[in-house]
Amino acid sequence: MAKLSKLFATDKTKETGGVWIKNIGGLDLLIGRSGTPEYENTLRKLGKPHLRQLRSGTIDADLAKTVEEMQIKALAEHCLLGWQHLEDDNGQPIEYSRAKAAELMLQHRDFYRQVLELAADIDNFRVETLEESRGNSLPASSGTSTGVSTQKS
Repeated sequence: MAKLSKLFATDKTKETGGVWIKNIGGLDLLIGRSGTPEYENTLRKLGKPHLRQLRSGTIDADLAKTVEEMQIKALAEHCLLGWQHLEDDNGQPIEYSRAKAAELMLQHRDFYRQVLELAADIDNFRVETLEESRGNSLPASSGTSTGVSTQKS
């Protein structure tokens, strides 16, 4: 028998403070969960000027682009919380900031989609991960790592 608490219980600290997702092509990302009340409130605030158009279903290409940009802003605010090992095309490290996170997701749509997918994946935020339930993993991380700037600006 399955227990809902084992299947769906999530750690609120992981959701808001983030979890490190390691080695995405050499890149480590600190990811918070999408869908939290804070994330949803940010989306509501950003969407308020467009509410009438959204409710009427008259979504044109410009509004679709705006909606995607709003989602990127919310992701940068609440979900992409830090990174390690990220550098520009010249090999220079890229310092984390919310503004830089939004800029990079706007420039690189597949990066945006990857962050969106990671932030929505319940497995990243479970109270007990599948590996822990099988006894195959190390103790859970505190969600922080040395040497990484996770300050928000």
